[in-house]
Amino acid sequence: MRTEYVLAHAPFRMKELGVKNYTLAYRSLVIKAGETITLRAYGQYYFLVETEFLYLTVRLEYGGGAGSFVRVESDSGIWDWVDPTLNEQTYEHTGKIKVSNATASPVFLDFIVITPEVKSKKKKK
Repeated sequence: MRTEYVLAHAPFRMKELGVKNYTLAYRSLVIKAGETITLRAYGQYYFLVETEFLYLTVRLEYGGGAGSFVRVESDSGIWDWVDPTLNEQTYEHTGKIKVSNATASPVFLDFIVITPEVKSKKKKK
């Protein structure tokens, strides 16, 4: 998913979820060779952003697409190009997110993170 699409899609997606106010953040992760990391994104929405760096690096070094070696799993679904059991690639992730890098080199993954603002309930006097 491209950055431009996420930014255009965010207001509509938040409206679907009944969220009026939210913040956007850009998060760039470095996943070391053979590493799996877990993100706690409860109440947040992580949108995987496709970058030329991610695809070019893996294609040049390994002759395959990024999905050949990188997997993102969450409560929302899975992003993994080579998993033959998948019918759909999930770019929006929330809840517990597990990111795995099966390459021999670090991989950079970029996300746009949407965090809905939570209103605190103030007691009336």
